[in-house]
Formats: sequence, C-alpha cells, structure tokens
Amino acid sequence: MFTEATRCDFSLNPDGHPEFRIKPFGQFEEHLVIRHLYPFVPATFGYDLYDPGQAYRSYAEAAITRGEAVATPPIVLAKDRTVGAKPDTVSVVVRLPVYRRGTNPQSEEERKAAAWGLVGVGFRILDLVGNILSAEMLEGVDLRIVDIQALTAGGTSLIFDTSWMKLSPTEVSKRSATPDTRQPTLSLRVPVGDRQWEIQAFEPRGLDSAWLSNIPLLILACSVVISLLFAALIDALVQSSRKVEAKVREATTELASREERYRTFTDISSDW
Repeated sequence: MFTEATRCDFSLNPDGHPEFRIKPFGQFEEHLVIRHLYPFVPATFGYDLYDPGQAYRSYAEAAITRGEAVATPPIVLAKDRTVGAKPDTVSVVVRLPVYRRGTNPQSEEERKAAAWGLVGVGFRILDLVGNILSAEMLEGVDLRIVDIQALTAGGTSLIFDTSWMKLSPTEVSKRSATPDTRQPTLSLRVPVGDRQWEIQAFEPRGLDSAWLSNIPLLILACSVVISLLFAALIDALVQSSRKVEAKVREATTELASREERYRTFTDISSDW
C-alpha cells in the first residue's frame, strides 16, 4: 500500500514516481523509508533506514523515543553507502521526530505509538569545514574534530582532520595507518545537537611556537560558526516538522471525513 501510494504521489512530480521501490528489498517487520528529500537523489529515494546491513536504525529510533533532535556520530550517508568511509564521505545527520496530532508525547512508549516519521538534514563534514575554513587559513595548522561520545564508546570518532584538505587519499590512508599519540595543545568543545564535538589543535612538527598566536582565534571562530550553523539547522528542522505535522493533520482529517462518508453510505445501503 505504501509503495503504491508513493508511486501515485503527484505532489512533487506531475508524473508521480512509477519506479519507486523500497531499498534494500526484504521482508522486514518494520520499515523507515526515505520518501521526501532535497536535492533529489535516486539512490536514496525509497531507502530503508532500517536496513540491517547499515547502522542507521539506532539513531533514527533515538530521535523518536527521546522526542528531540539527535545527531549521529561520523557516518556515511545513505547515498554513499556503496562507496564506504573516506575523508570526503564522512558525514553527520541530525534528525527530529514528527508525531501524529502535532504533539510531543510524554513517555517513550507514547512517542513510539504516535511516531509518524522524521525530518532530517545530512551533510559531508569536508564540505562543511571547507565552507568555514579556507586552505590559506589552514596553512601550517593541524586541526582535528572528534565526537566525544563516540570516542568514549570506542567507536569511530574522527569527524575532520586538516590533512584531508591537504593530502591525497593515498597519503591520508598511509597517515591514518600510523597511530598519532600526540596530545592536543589547545581544544574547545562545541555542542552539536545532543552530542559534543571537540576541536583540537596540534603543534605541527618542525614549526616553532609562533604558530600558536593565531590558533585560539581560529578555534574560537570555527566553534562559533559550527554552533550557529547547527542552531540554524535545528530551527530549520523544527519548521519542517511543523509543516509535516500540518500535512499529517490535514490527511487525518480527510481520512476521517472519508470514513464518515463511507459509514453513512453503508448505513443508507443497509436500508435498501
């Protein structure tokens, strides 16, 4: 029913979506399918976030059960899932739940029962940082951004490394294969949704201490921009969720009206 309804959805495309199908194909008990997205990516349209071959489900369910914006640790977006983790595919997704009747239920069980879906935004970290810091600004600078919760849990925590903007993919792989035991000279933590990012500055080898003079200002500027960006993203998600909730209420009202008309029709028919 969901597949047919989506194929016949003409709200965004006058031709509907005749080729729509849920990916990956499988008989699962539950699905959480990406139906509306911008920009449109064919490989992502219809993708099931409950895909057992990926790790998207736990973060989607966390947003639903907690009733708040939830950010992922560094992951690979659904559209990049066949490519794998590389510096230019490391990404973060922030999701906000949408509930029926436009409310935020108080208990976890009530939220699960009332969940209608999620709105979210995903972006590649290299693109994000590249829009904040230019190659000239990073000259002679060794910065990293790590996800503190992921680091504590022993998972993949590296979100960004300046070497990703300076070295070739082969050189980055070689560098990653060698553990770096240096401790950051300066660091600053930034809240990102429900998570904490730490911007770390390391003293580049072979340079004198003069490099330190500009680093505090650079870290501060980076943290402020990231904080403002995520505040804007959360606001955009809230606005999107309200629009979705309005559509849910409209669809629910229409469904109730149809049910009432059908009930009236059957009542009249039974009198014939």
